[in-house]
Amino acid sequence: MYGTVCKNVELYQVKIKSDAVDEFEIDVQVINAEKPVFTHLPNPQIADQKSKNSRIRRLAFSEEITTQDRLPVHVILGAADVQRIKTTEPAVLGPNPDTDPGAEFTMLGWVLAGKTLLHNLETKKEFFACSSRDEFNQMCSQEVLGLTDSDDNQEPFHENFQAKLHRLKDGTYSTRLP
Repeated sequence: MYGTVCKNVELYQVKIKSDAVDEFEIDVQVINAEKPVFTHLPNPQIADQKSKNSRIRRLAFSEEITTQDRLPVHVILGAADVQRIKTTEPAVLGPNPDTDPGAEFTMLGWVLAGKTLLHNLETKKEFFACSSRDEFNQMCSQEVLGLTDSDDNQEPFHENFQAKLHRLKDGTYSTRLP
C-alpha cells in the first residue's frame, strides 16, 4: 500500500488479496476516511441462515463463525470494482428469492445478500451507523476532494481572459487556456 496527497485528500493504492481464489488480487484506489473502520453492518448470523436454507449449507463464508452483533467495514468497493470481482458462477438462491437470502460467489469469496437479512435481525437499517450524516456529507463534499468554489473576486480572471482574446480572420475567437 502506498499513498499520495492531492489537495488535502489522501489517496492510496491498496492491493486486496483473495482468500477464496488462489493468486487473485485486485488493486483499488481508496480515499483515507481517517477512520480505521468506516462503518458497521449487522451480522447476518450465517450459521442461522444456513440452518434455514439448505441451498447455502455447503458454502463457506468468511464471517460464518463471528458472533458479534455488528461487523466492521474497512473498505467499500465502487461499482466498477464490484464488476472486477464478479464471476460467472450462478447465484445460489433461497427457496423463495423474494424473501430468502441468496449467495453469489465472487473472486473474494461468497457474498450473502437479501432484503430479509436486516428485517430478520430486527435491526434498524442505518448503513452509516458509526458516521454521522454530516461526516458523510463532509467526506463526499467537493472541499474534501480539493474542489472548492472561490468566493474571491473573479474580475482579474475575466480581465486577463479578455486581454488574451483575439478574433481571427474567419470570425472565430482564440485565447490561451487559463
